[in-house]
Amino acid sequence: MSFVIGLGLIIAGLMLGVVSALLALARSRRLMFRIGGLVGGTFVVLFGALLVFFSVHYRLVVQPRLGIDEWRQDLAILGATIPRDHPNAFAHISREQFNREFSDIKTQLASDSESQIEMSMVRLVALLQDGHSTLFPFQPATGFHMLPIQLYRFSDGWYITEASPRYQYLVGQRVMRIGAKSVEEVYAILHPFVGADNESTVKDRIPLYMICPEVLQAEGISPSATNTVVFIVAGPNGNASDANIEPVGLVRYLYWYFQPLQAWKHKPNESTLPLYRQQTWQNYWFRYLGSERTVYFAFNQVRDDSGETFETFGTRLLAFCRAHPVDRLIIDIRNNSGGDNTIFRPFIRDLAQSPLNQRGRLYTIIGRHTFSAAVNFTSALERETQTLFVGEPAGAGPNHFGDPHKYILPQSKLVVFLASRYHQWGDAADARRAHEPALEISISHTDYFANRDPVLESILHQSLGPTAIGGTR
Repeated sequence: MSFVIGLGLIIAGLMLGVVSALLALARSRRLMFRIGGLVGGTFVVLFGALLVFFSVHYRLVVQPRLGIDEWRQDLAILGATIPRDHPNAFAHISREQFNREFSDIKTQLASDSESQIEMSMVRLVALLQDGHSTLFPFQPATGFHMLPIQLYRFSDGWYITEASPRYQYLVGQRVMRIGAKSVEEVYAILHPFVGADNESTVKDRIPLYMICPEVLQAEGISPSATNTVVFIVAGPNGNASDANIEPVGLVRYLYWYFQPLQAWKHKPNESTLPLYRQQTWQNYWFRYLGSERTVYFAFNQVRDDSGETFETFGTRLLAFCRAHPVDRLIIDIRNNSGGDNTIFRPFIRDLAQSPLNQRGRLYTIIGRHTFSAAVNFTSALERETQTLFVGEPAGAGPNHFGDPHKYILPQSKLVVFLASRYHQWGDAADARRAHEPALEISISHTDYFANRDPVLESILHQSLGPTAIGGTR
């Protein structure tokens, strides 16, 4: 609501300024100025009315309702573009399987609803089993909505981790059912619609599908006749209760979800949060844990920061490790979804030559959100250092497709991404679909809501050799 009100005030302020200037012209003694002021004022008022109308009904601008022939045109374009432009569309599926899926969608066009058609096209792209090739159903062209909550699959079940103020009472409750299905049935039904290299990326992305009402309705999980989605949740005492959750518009949800202005707002006290949940909007930062003689390095985005390039940061980080008694360096890329593959090579080179490059001294935490360039960073660490991987499997393996190109289907305006390049960071024969941790540790809901990090704790409890790096014991 604060975002909507703030945006409305900005627009209203700008329009008020323009109207004031035009009124001044309308009161001028010169006839031409008065005519210009009146015409301009009328135009501004009409423009304001249209702006208000289309902000409520923005899908009329993005995508009018389509006929079957127009959907056939877009489906034909999508079916031709995938095998033509993808580096190897049939690396993980057969051409026959793809053609069969395409034919089934084409046959069902006349009987499917618009949402079902869109979801069929989502499934066609997801069939490639490539996390960089996706047709996300939540985009302006579909007009889909979102439920103002966040879900997470912990080691001990599905829980609501965040919610808008209206639904704050749901935070911490376990999700048992969504609509007419158990939460695990929902996961199984929606799994084929998620573009992903492996199960880790499915776990990372599928929560957004599970809170999109149109997705749930198209797949028969929630009835289409209602404006709310019913969640059956259970509190700490195990008692189940119903929660009727109303959806919000996509723009409002994404603003709330990503909190793009968080770095400039009043920052909440993060001192009680585990390190991996602190300063998540910063691309990279590190902290010295003096009592553990450990440097914790949070690497959240593979992108240069405006104030300091990653190469400069890496040099400063390793210089700090040399100048202080450091037993361990822990690199945490659990929150890293990728970025620029070209910026981390100098850091990997210098790290490989550092005394920290030893088993028991160098650890890397990976997880389901580790993806794209962060996976390539993982591959470089695996190839050139002695790091020990801890956490959950990453979002892809050493060799995978990346660098997606954007396509817009001409009739529906649906945005599709297709990988354009094959990244080979491992041996050519390496068929792994994920980087697996040597020490696999998942977080439970108890850990999360108690602000504990069992992954970091496990590393800090690992026994060390007798000599510290960069100092004496």
